[in-house]
Amino acid sequence: MPNEKNLIPNSERSPDELREMARRGGQASGAARRRKRDMKNAARMILSLPADEQVSSLLSQLGIPEEDQTMQVAILAAMAMKARSGDVRASEFLRDTAGENPRQKLEEKRFAAEQSANAGGTDIVKDWIDSIPDAPAGGEEEGEDGGDIDSSIEETEAP
Repeated sequence: MPNEKNLIPNSERSPDELREMARRGGQASGAARRRKRDMKNAARMILSLPADEQVSSLLSQLGIPEEDQTMQVAILAAMAMKARSGDVRASEFLRDTAGENPRQKLEEKRFAAEQSANAGGTDIVKDWIDSIPDAPAGGEEEGEDGGDIDSSIEETEAP
């Protein structure tokens, strides 16, 4: 059981120890990402499976063509039936799945409004260039020879 006495700060660890800990952490992170990816793929595969006979007959009664009768459609149909019987969570699920979430739409409108308000301010290079102060009106700055590029070119090219 870890406690304050057996914790060693990183500043007191050797570079080899730190490197080994980072390596093990990277391996564990990669394994977790692979598990998450595999679970997503398995869920997609299950949702794309054809519906069984009993569910398929219900989907046919709803007018869903046989080629569209998948587990995903069956789940949505079941949620629609629950929503129809008064289940608010089921109706929210269907609304959100269809992309009709009012909160999300409001956030998208806010984002679009912010983007249009900042239309001129999104070019980082232009903003940086505009932030550079102009050269002083007096002409020369300390430490410069005072000539502009064109006149110095003319001086070097003259025979």
